Amino acid sequence: MRGSMDTHQDASERCRGIRKLHPPSGRVGRGSGRGGLRETKFIPRFALPARSSRPSQGEGNAQGTRHWRDASGTRRCLLTLLVLAATCAPLAAQETPPAPADEVEAVLRLVGGEQLTGQLVALDDEQAVLDTPDGRREVDADTLLGIDVSPDDPDTTDRFARPGVWIELTDGSLIAATKCVVGEQEANIELVGGASPTFPSTAVRAVRFSPPTDAINDAWRTLLDEQHTGDMLVIRRGDALDYHRGVVETIGEEKVRFNLDGDVLPVPREKLHGVAYLRSAPAPGGEIGTIVTRGGSRWSVRSLRLNGKLQWTTPAGVTVREPLARLESIDFSGGKVVYLSDLKPRSIDWRPYMPLDTPLESRRALFRPRWGRPGDDVALRLDGHEFDRGVLMHSRGVLVYLLPEAFQRLQATVGIGDDGRPHGDAVLHIEGDGRQLLELHLRGTDPPQEVDVDLTGVRRLTVTVDYGQGMDIGDQVILAEARLLK
Repeated sequence: MRGSMDTHQDASERCRGIRKLHPPSGRVGRGSGRGGLRETKFIPRFALPARSSRPSQGEGNAQGTRHWRDASGTRRCLLTLLVLAATCAPLAAQETPPAPADEVEAVLRLVGGEQLTGQLVALDDEQAVLDTPDGRREVDADTLLGIDVSPDDPDTTDRFARPGVWIELTDGSLIAATKCVVGEQEANIELVGGASPTFPSTAVRAVRFSPPTDAINDAWRTLLDEQHTGDMLVIRRGDALDYHRGVVETIGEEKVRFNLDGDVLPVPREKLHGVAYLRSAPAPGGEIGTIVTRGGSRWSVRSLRLNGKLQWTTPAGVTVREPLARLESIDFSGGKVVYLSDLKPRSIDWRPYMPLDTPLESRRALFRPRWGRPGDDVALRLDGHEFDRGVLMHSRGVLVYLLPEAFQRLQATVGIGDDGRPHGDAVLHIEGDGRQLLELHLRGTDPPQEVDVDLTGVRRLTVTVDYGQGMDIGDQVILAEARLLK
């Protein structure tokens, strides 16, 4: 009986030790699916004493009393553990939900010209999810051209610190920062807006300590694009740049350690325009878009995900996490679409309805095709709606394009421009390699029409606006958002 008492006494002591490790107010976690208390796997296994183990009268009352006191303590300990386990199990089973995205209004621009406005609630490499006044919309990444983000506060940009250093990564990202330190292994920067990413030093291609200006940008770009055999320490002399070739060892907050033929020189940053490294660009491919921030940075993007904040990774391996409101736009159009207004025609022709013996160049310049791009003063208005991109043609005008490979379709919104309505009567012809693909009669009294032309295999595209039934009066045809799609 003494051995039995010792066993229960040891068990009671162990139970009291467990209480000390896990008081009722202790932390709960995911555990191993066994109740949520941490360290539960260290609870010793032991059997409760059977009822038949009540001490006999001859063993002494004091000893029996102590024995059952210890046994009841063991029961209380186990009961406490079971109650806590049952309470914590539901908590442990719950997955941590993703952080809610910032409540920021955004405009999604789609390949077909449609625009959706609402709150952006999810975004990754495959799709965007937007809560619109008409309900939730899921947009596949293949049909998404871009996202314009509305600031939560119009004065947000004014609160940002002014950049003091400009960094170019090997993947082409251009970063405006307030601080930059590049060591032998790691680079630490502080972005305009507050984020402070750390990444391998090999991702940095160049650093400028003076603000980029039009007077010096061309010289800087020419310097970077030339073939070099070492790093460069760049000095500005008026509107020209001079450089010393060597090895940039580190960039500190105040000085650059520059190895010039074996001599390490601490050069003050204030004396320099910048430094450029002899480094290779990442392998091409894998870029899905470009992010422009309100702090003035422009990031190449390989992958992204919205989880409370937007996190993206560049082709050079740099990862950044910023609130959505600090973004200005995300461009996904690269490689998916090419606008006719951005392509240079192979040939341009315009012929007046009434030929003149001596063609007037001023008249030809007035009626030749014109291209509208964001920021241009070419008015592209159809039925009260103004478009940023497109082609404006008068009858009889002809444009010939040599198309890039792999484009499959031509899409546009076409009609007589508002400046010519209600007059105007013209015929739109679209040909591919000499074969007619579309013939459309356009009148100033008709609403604009959507066209979608199959260009599979076409290399030579001809767009012609010919005379209709009203001579050339009001024949101002607009191909709004005319674009080639893969």
